[in-house]
Amino acid sequence: MATPLPAIPRQKTRSLIGRVLKNKMQKTIVVQVDTVYKHPKYKRYVKTSSRLMVHDEKNECGVGDVVEILQSRPLSRHKRYTLNRVVKPMPHIKDYIDPAHVSSDPTKFLPSTYTSTAPLSSATKDDPLGYVKENLQQSK
Repeated sequence: MATPLPAIPRQKTRSLIGRVLKNKMQKTIVVQVDTVYKHPKYKRYVKTSSRLMVHDEKNECGVGDVVEILQSRPLSRHKRYTLNRVVKPMPHIKDYIDPAHVSSDPTKFLPSTYTSTAPLSSATKDDPLGYVKENLQQSK
């Protein structure tokens, strides 16, 4: 009878931290992971970034969130990571807008020169350059 093989210890899964760039796909986010390393020959620090497609089962991430991702088996052609947790959610603009202060009139915030119906100059059919004469008289 053959003796059973000893159990091979599993390697730790790779854990990375990055920022969410896109979340438009269903159950998928694009995360940018920045790494800094010292160049072996030139002894300078080099910053590199990689964009990874990550599986987000609950669609809980927003653009700008800082997330922790774990390496996993291939889930699709490009997805090799899964979302572990949201480290720091990005405060979105909709959290700061009070619906009571939102106006339905978009011209409310424009200067009066854009919204007034008065003619911009004293130009007429007879004098198409009337506004030039006005500006010359005002500058004297």
